[in-house]
Amino acid sequence: MTRKDSIVPHILAYAVMKAFPSSKLIGGGSTPLNFFYNIRFDFEFSSDALHSIEEALCSFLANPKTMKIMEMIPANAQELLSHHKQEVRGEVAEESGDQFANVLRIGDFYDYIGLISSDKIEFNHAKIVEWSVVGSWMDKPIIQIVGVGADTKPNMIAKQKMLKKALKGRHDVLGEKMGLFYIDESNEVFWHSRGQALRRLLIDEWYERVEKMGVEIISTPGLRPFSKRFDDYQKINPKCRRLAEIGSVERYANQADALFAGGVVRGDLIRFVGSKETLEGDLKAALDMICAFWTDCNLTKGDCVYVDFQTLLDHEQEIELQAADVFGRPQKISSLRLKELKKGLFELNIRVFWSMSSFIALIIEKNKGGLPFFLEPIQIDIAVLKRSLMAEAEQIKINFEQNGVRVRIYSHNIKQKHEAMALSKSSHAPFFFTLFEEGKGYVLERGNKKFDTVDVKDFIKSVLKDAKKS
Repeated sequence: MTRKDSIVPHILAYAVMKAFPSSKLIGGGSTPLNFFYNIRFDFEFSSDALHSIEEALCSFLANPKTMKIMEMIPANAQELLSHHKQEVRGEVAEESGDQFANVLRIGDFYDYIGLISSDKIEFNHAKIVEWSVVGSWMDKPIIQIVGVGADTKPNMIAKQKMLKKALKGRHDVLGEKMGLFYIDESNEVFWHSRGQALRRLLIDEWYERVEKMGVEIISTPGLRPFSKRFDDYQKINPKCRRLAEIGSVERYANQADALFAGGVVRGDLIRFVGSKETLEGDLKAALDMICAFWTDCNLTKGDCVYVDFQTLLDHEQEIELQAADVFGRPQKISSLRLKELKKGLFELNIRVFWSMSSFIALIIEKNKGGLPFFLEPIQIDIAVLKRSLMAEAEQIKINFEQNGVRVRIYSHNIKQKHEAMALSKSSHAPFFFTLFEEGKGYVLERGNKKFDTVDVKDFIKSVLKDAKKS
């Protein structure tokens, strides 16, 4: 896909420079709900500075200045921006890989703006809503300034409410609450044991579904692109026409955003080589598998888009399968590409996980801080109010595990119902079950605040029924 940026973040950058001329611009972006820019200030930033930035932004919207977009070769853009003391933006322009670099000029303000989708500002009301530290540069914190804009004040208030809800539903916020990972200020992801268990479950699920398609799953060395690895493998095993691998691949994204970051990520590739007749069946099977995977993970409600063989071949380039994140931004999850190797022989490349981390991020957001039951590392936590009931708890665990349900028994010495309720707060399992007498227990289902009293046999039967559905 062609990268296209909005001009709005650069107007925010202009407002920052009007208010604080010695600031250093790092980079920004926008979503359907907000716009933002990362800045390094030469003073200790506080909320008091937001008023000056918002005042400069609103002043521009009320009386827009003349904007000029200058097209130049990246090296000249780098020299121009460095001359105006915006070295970081100059480096971004030079390293963009674009044939020409677009530089926005407003008076004595300059900024590299990439490939913009439009130079129009479609609102006349704006508000700066928050700031946060997102990293550091030259021993100074990088501050992200976030704003919202709309055509009317009521619409802006409505958008602020939507943004507030989205910020609470971000995968990085929810993932930390779920005990999956921790993300530091430099966007490094530290996976906890529960997060690692989730990743292993996803890999196991991938293996199971891919193997059902009759594909040979291999492992090759290095961080080279999968296409290169598969080419090398087929030199030593030319008869192998159905390959798959999952592992670390070096990819790059324009901007890191928690689990949606680029760099070295874990992904996969499934390759089919054969005639049109053979690959038509493989394409349908692969799309069915991807759609089922997405549906089971609640990324979609079964409304996956299908593409036929000839359309995919005529497209020539990779087709991305996307899902929207909590801000409404399309995120690349899976992809397809079909090409003709020689007359009558075709190669179909399918990625289920363009990035496993991005896949997990969308699972977290789409499930609103939960996980599909089949991906829960621990599906039931069990506690007992009497040590004499431990043998029965172990038997309940065996009954569940024989049916593929993952169970953990707490060894805590608790004697009262309120102690069980307190203990349940440390559990991330969909069900927290407390055995209080033979054949009887309290169950707390995720999302509920009160225990329900249940018969053990009925509880087991109910959970197994739901597990089969998932």
